[in-house]
Amino acid sequence: ANFNLTAYANMAGKYPAVKADINLKQIDLQKLNFSTTEFRVAGLIDADIKTADPDFLNGDVSIRGLQFVKEGQRFNLDTIDVHSEATADHNLLTLKSEILSASVDGKYQLTNLGSALINQINKYYAFGEVKEIPDQRFRFNVNIYNPKFLKNFVPELTSFSPSRMSGLIDTQKDSLKMDAWFPQVVYGDFKVDSTSLNVNNDNQALNYKLLIRSVQSPSLALYNTEIGGAAAN
Repeated sequence: ANFNLTAYANMAGKYPAVKADINLKQIDLQKLNFSTTEFRVAGLIDADIKTADPDFLNGDVSIRGLQFVKEGQRFNLDTIDVHSEATADHNLLTLKSEILSASVDGKYQLTNLGSALINQINKYYAFGEVKEIPDQRFRFNVNIYNPKFLKNFVPELTSFSPSRMSGLIDTQKDSLKMDAWFPQVVYGDFKVDSTSLNVNNDNQALNYKLLIRSVQSPSLALYNTEIGGAAAN
């Protein structure tokens, strides 16, 4: 691994503050045993974290000039920006990149987001280990794009229309809502058009509905498929 690091940490406050500039001149993931084939990464990372506590996180991280070399092919990725805000009554986390943009807004603890989702689903269906946590309330939005280099990483993915996901979880009000929309995906010989997924816990049940306008392949053709159901405790 070849990189330069300049960092400053202030431990005087309630939460540590960190500033860092990292120049990843070349990180060989194959030599570090993170990849079985050639995979090298380079780029510049600028971090300004005012409160370095994952559950009370304030700061920004910017990654620029990111470059991948995978099996002899070189890919460039535009800027990745991560921003986080936390106060006594509000949290916000945003991510912006060429691949996707996302936001999580509400009053929550980052370390408990996964547990909040698992706990809500477990009220209706055994999904994972239930963990006692403070109430969490958040909305999330994710937009997935189709950058040019994606096809280089996944050559079989010949078409991917920009897609989106959104949802709301409020453990205090026992509320769970999730929606997803994928207009078109073509992977190899499979073509899937207009897929939507809706999940909620209305009427004290975990309700789900999956709608697919068409699925086509050399050996299969399905049209206007709907799969739905509900699970109640």
